[in-house]
Amino acid sequence: MEAFLADPTDLYLLRLAAGSIGGVLTNIDDTGANSMGFHADPANLFFDPASGDWGLALYGHAHTTASVLVEHDDFGWCCYFCDHYVNSASVKLVPRDSARRRMFIAPLGLDLVSEAGKLAQLLCILDATGTIIGLSVTWAPVGAQPLRRFRVRLVTRAGGRKFRLEGGAPMERGAYVVTPAAGKGLTTVNVTW
Repeated sequence: MEAFLADPTDLYLLRLAAGSIGGVLTNIDDTGANSMGFHADPANLFFDPASGDWGLALYGHAHTTASVLVEHDDFGWCCYFCDHYVNSASVKLVPRDSARRRMFIAPLGLDLVSEAGKLAQLLCILDATGTIIGLSVTWAPVGAQPLRRFRVRLVTRAGGRKFRLEGGAPMERGAYVVTPAAGKGLTTVNVTW
């Protein structure tokens, strides 16, 4: 995943990363216990009783899981670990990865990381040529999340853009701090460069 983040034009690297990110979750049985793997031979079909070094696999998953938007030469907009909805003016992403705290927008080289709060959606605004010209980030309602503020880090992983939040949100320890909407409302901010 780190190699893909450094070179988001190499979709083969993303395919490898997606296999390892998602594959480790298939080794969790119906009770939530981990195993070294699932024996998928039709004569077997059982989880291995040994757990071995699955903790390292879980660390790798937790460290790299993200929703990833790419623009494929043949297939157009593709989203890994998220649902996406495309029209002529926008691409809307709804994260489906296990954490729902990180989104990578490959055409921009932007790694958007929510350090506090789960992401509900990301809206990429497109111009007439299909180029991303703006982003709108929405967090899930605070609800049962034990937090008073959202924190979002905007990391340039490829290219030279410098990203920032519109509206003058304060920055603490390298991340923007956003006050959640009152009640059960959705909190949305815009990203610009």
